[in-house]
Amino acid sequence: MNDRKKYFVKILAVYFIILILFSFLFILSFHTPLFLEQRVLFYRGLFLLLIITFTTLIICLFLNKYFFKVSFETLFASLILAFCFNLSFFIVFPVTFDRSVTTYLLSAIKEKSGTQTCGGLPEKQLEQLFIDEYVLDQKAVSRRIKEQSIIKTVEKDRDCVKLTQRGDNLLNFLNLIKKLYSFSDQKY
Repeated sequence: MNDRKKYFVKILAVYFIILILFSFLFILSFHTPLFLEQRVLFYRGLFLLLIITFTTLIICLFLNKYFFKVSFETLFASLILAFCFNLSFFIVFPVTFDRSVTTYLLSAIKEKSGTQTCGGLPEKQLEQLFIDEYVLDQKAVSRRIKEQSIIKTVEKDRDCVKLTQRGDNLLNFLNLIKKLYSFSDQKY
C-alpha cells in the first residue's frame, strides 16, 4: 500500500475509533448519577454531551501523543463529527421516543393485543387507553407544563397556565420552520 493510502486508512481508523469511544462514553454516562436532578431528558443529554466531549478530547490528546499521531485539526474534526452524530442520534431517537404519542400507541398495541381476537386493538379501545394511561395516569399534560415551566416557555399562576414571551418567541420560530420546510398542521 502506498503512503497516501496508508495515511487515508489511518485517518479513517482515527475517525472510527473516536466515534466509537465518544458514543460508548455518551451512552455510559446515562447510566451514571450525573445530572439526574435534570428531569428533562433533552437537557440532561446536552449536559452529558458537553462533559463527554471534553472527556473524549482529553483521552484523544493522550491517544494522539502515543498512538494516533495525527494533526490536531484531524483530531478536532473527528471529535466534532462524533459530537454531531451523537447529538443527532440522541435527538432523533431517545428524545423523540420519550415524547412520542406514536411510541406509546405502538407499545400499547403490543402489550394489550393478546386479549383481542382481531390480533390488535379496536381503535376506540386504543383511544381510551391513550387517554386513561398516557394522558391521565402518566400525567402527560402536567409533565409537559412542568417541563415547559423549567425552560420558561409557560408560567403557572394558580390554576392558569400562561404563555411567556419566550414561549411566544418559540412558537414564532416553530412557525418559521414549518414554513421553511412546507410543513402544515394537516388533519389525518
